Amino acid sequence: MIEKLANIDRRIIYLVIAFAVIVPFFIPMNLPIYVSPPVQSVYDYINALPEGSVVLMGFNFSPSTMPELYPMCLAVLRHCYSRKLKVVGMTVYYSAAPMADRAMREAAQEYDCEELKDYTYLGYKQGARQVMLGIGEDISEPFPTDYLGRPISEIPMMRDIKNYDDIALVMDFGSGNSPEWWVAYAGARYHQTIAVGCTGVMASGLYPYLEAGQLVGLMSGLKGAAEYEKLINKPAKAILGMKAQSIAHVAIILLVLLGNVVYFLSGRKR
Repeated sequence: MIEKLANIDRRIIYLVIAFAVIVPFFIPMNLPIYVSPPVQSVYDYINALPEGSVVLMGFNFSPSTMPELYPMCLAVLRHCYSRKLKVVGMTVYYSAAPMADRAMREAAQEYDCEELKDYTYLGYKQGARQVMLGIGEDISEPFPTDYLGRPISEIPMMRDIKNYDDIALVMDFGSGNSPEWWVAYAGARYHQTIAVGCTGVMASGLYPYLEAGQLVGLMSGLKGAAEYEKLINKPAKAILGMKAQSIAHVAIILLVLLGNVVYFLSGRKR
């Protein structure tokens, strides 16, 4: 038996992991989700904003990180729309442009929000430094038109939005260096309040900004998205994904333990 376990076909391990990932999507499971303080801080700040406040969202992630960050975008957008906040979307990542447009429209449909009145998507603009500094002076400089080419001066909700003075919060969803750029160019120079949603592997590098007060809150990976879905009481893909991820992690841990036990027993037998 020990020899058979020591030489188990790796395809069996792949099947075990596949089973662990797939089954939670079809079997109801109520796994506990505990909200971390950085995620709670993002929620509390947005929840305290008066109706009509402006939230500038930067969708700065690549398609490869969409499983982590897209559910996060939807959760925050739903919160903003439900609070009747004005949302302005933009990106300095060309690959994120269509994903950002899709996210803003998908969430807006759930709350009957009107484009150009309740939300506006400005689209992609190259040159993060110039864009972020330009918004501090006049947002129409880096974005003279929106995503569909409509002049920003003709968009109703943009008439009262000129620069960071008119923006209550910058919410960045980043998979690269965009969080640090916002801190350096919008936070340090214009004292703009910033919150960040990032991939799980990026979180450790952003905690110093959070501890220093340069970020008002931080959401990390699929777990952060699931926590936010819990806060807004809108279970969606993040909570479902966390179930599969949790069961898969348990399966991997058990396989690692089994491998070590088999290794020591086989060594003792020799």
